[in-house]
Amino acid sequence: MGGLISYGSSQEGILRRAASYVDKILRGASPSDLPIEQPTRFELVANLKTAKTLGLELGCCSPATATMSAACCPSGATASNSELLA
Repeated sequence: MGGLISYGSSQEGILRRAASYVDKILRGASPSDLPIEQPTRFELVANLKTAKTLGLELGCCSPATATMSAACCPSGATASNSELLA
Protein backbone atom coordinates (compact mmCIF):
# COMPACT_ATOMS: atom_id res chain seq x y z
CA MET A 1 0.00 0.00 0.00
CA GLY A 2 1.29 3.54 0.52
CA GLY A 3 0.22 7.09 1.24
CA LEU A 4 -3.27 8.03 0.05
CA ILE A 5 -3.06 11.80 -0.48
CA SER A 6 -0.27 14.35 -0.50
CA TYR A 7 -0.45 18.13 -0.76
CA GLY A 8 2.69 20.13 -1.37
CA SER A 9 4.73 22.24 -3.70
CA SER A 10 5.25 21.16 -7.29
CA GLN A 11 8.44 19.10 -7.58
CA GLU A 12 8.86 20.26 -11.18
CA GLY A 13 8.76 23.89 -10.04
CA ILE A 14 11.32 23.26 -7.30
CA LEU A 15 13.70 21.59 -9.75
CA ARG A 16 13.35 24.45 -12.23
CA ARG A 17 14.10 27.03 -9.52
CA ALA A 18 17.09 24.98 -8.33
CA ALA A 19 18.47 24.91 -11.87
CA SER A 20 18.06 28.67 -12.09
CA TYR A 21 19.97 29.14 -8.81
CA VAL A 22 22.79 26.84 -9.98
CA ASP A 23 23.01 28.80 -13.23
CA LYS A 24 23.28 32.11 -11.37
CA ILE A 25 25.96 30.74 -9.02
CA LEU A 26 27.98 29.30 -11.90
CA ARG A 27 27.83 32.71 -13.59
CA GLY A 28 29.44 34.28 -10.54
CA ALA A 29 26.58 35.34 -8.25
CA SER A 30 27.16 34.94 -4.55
CA PRO A 31 24.72 32.44 -2.99
CA SER A 32 24.18 34.79 -0.05
CA ASP A 33 22.96 37.50 -2.46
CA LEU A 34 20.28 35.31 -4.05
CA PRO A 35 16.75 35.80 -2.71
CA ILE A 36 14.82 33.05 -0.98
CA GLU A 37 11.75 32.20 -3.03
CA GLN A 38 8.54 30.57 -1.90
CA PRO A 39 6.80 27.98 -4.08
CA THR A 40 3.96 29.36 -6.19
CA ARG A 41 2.45 26.12 -7.48
CA PHE A 42 1.05 23.37 -5.29
CA GLU A 43 -0.28 19.91 -6.10
CA LEU A 44 -2.82 17.65 -4.48
CA VAL A 45 -1.81 14.12 -5.45
CA ALA A 46 -3.86 10.97 -4.80
CA ASN A 47 -2.45 7.46 -4.94
CA LEU A 48 -5.18 5.74 -6.96
CA LYS A 49 -3.78 2.27 -6.28
CA THR A 50 -4.00 2.82 -2.52
CA ALA A 51 -7.49 4.30 -2.88
CA LYS A 52 -8.60 1.20 -4.75
CA THR A 53 -7.05 -1.07 -2.09
CA LEU A 54 -8.98 0.82 0.60
CA GLY A 55 -12.19 0.56 -1.41
CA LEU A 56 -12.36 4.30 -2.12
CA GLU A 57 -13.50 5.46 -5.53
CA LEU A 58 -12.07 8.65 -6.98
CA GLY A 59 -14.09 8.25 -10.17
CA CYS A 60 -13.75 11.87 -11.24
CA CYS A 61 -10.00 11.45 -11.72
CA SER A 62 -8.41 9.80 -14.71
CA PRO A 63 -6.48 6.60 -13.93
CA ALA A 64 -3.74 7.82 -16.28
CA THR A 65 -2.75 10.48 -13.74
CA ALA A 66 -2.93 10.66 -9.98
CA THR A 67 -2.68 14.44 -9.86
CA MET A 68 -5.99 15.94 -8.87
CA SER A 69 -7.06 19.51 -9.46
CA ALA A 70 -9.77 21.59 -7.83
CA ALA A 71 -11.99 20.85 -10.83
CA CYS A 72 -11.67 17.13 -10.08
CA CYS A 73 -13.02 17.33 -6.54
CA PRO A 74 -14.66 20.75 -6.16
CA SER A 75 -16.49 19.92 -2.93
CA GLY A 76 -13.22 19.72 -0.98
CA ALA A 77 -11.53 22.78 -2.44
CA THR A 78 -11.62 26.23 -0.97
CA ALA A 79 -11.35 29.37 -3.05
CA SER A 80 -7.66 29.77 -2.24
CA ASN A 81 -6.91 26.10 -2.90
CA SER A 82 -8.66 26.15 -6.27
CA GLU A 83 -6.44 29.02 -7.36
CA LEU A 84 -3.32 27.15 -6.25
CA LEU A 85 -4.37 23.88 -7.82
CA ALA A 86 -5.43 25.26 -11.19
